Amino acid sequence: WLGDEESCVQDIPKGTGHAVLAAREKLAGFEGLVFIMFADTPLIKVHSLTKLANAIKNGADIADLGFEATNPEGYGRLITGDDKSLERIVEHSDASKIERRIKLVNGGVMAVRSPLLFDLLENISPDNNQDEIYLTDIVHLAKAKNLSVIFHITDEAEMAGVNSRQDIANVESLMQDRLRQSAMNQGVTIQAPETVFLSADVQIGRDVIIEPHVVIGPGTIIGEGSVIKSFSHIEGSVLGNHCTIGPYARLRPG
Repeated sequence: WLGDEESCVQDIPKGTGHAVLAAREKLAGFEGLVFIMFADTPLIKVHSLTKLANAIKNGADIADLGFEATNPEGYGRLITGDDKSLERIVEHSDASKIERRIKLVNGGVMAVRSPLLFDLLENISPDNNQDEIYLTDIVHLAKAKNLSVIFHITDEAEMAGVNSRQDIANVESLMQDRLRQSAMNQGVTIQAPETVFLSADVQIGRDVIIEPHVVIGPGTIIGEGSVIKSFSHIEGSVLGNHCTIGPYARLRPG
């Protein structure tokens, strides 16, 4: 583990594989599992990463995370074999017309054994339409060496990327849906879920009722059996059991 403050710089962008090669010196001598992830896909779940890690633990050399795309435009396509193993990943710009019809795409999250990762990357040439070193090329190189390459499929929403302000709003909406669903699964009644906004660190006890148009911000704990009435805003506050707040209440931090 490099530590929270260590980073590696890709001086001149020459593709995803070139970016990973920038970490080769820092990871020299490291033997174990390397996760490769994009910084603009914030909704990835621990469950999905655990599946990839377990695949490596159980003998796979490379494990990739894919999904079925509603619109696969721009994504690398996963090309699978008859045994459902991953044969190769073809980037959109290099894909044939037939390959572009494939909706099973690369999510950009990969688990790879090290030092195998860097051994494979050193053998990749920028022989593609972008003149870049593709990380995804390690798949067919590994298959050529009879190494084990597998993939797992996850939800398209989990792999939502952020490239614009509109994308930020989209992933926030998806995250709010996830937070509301989790709260309701744990015994919270949310009368109009689409009007309630929750911070990710909120702790809400069982049998709490949240009426429409409520915002519950960071650092908030709500005891069981409480009622949060409409148009209330709570942030940085601790509520005991069986409290009634609002309507139109504003609880500020502390």
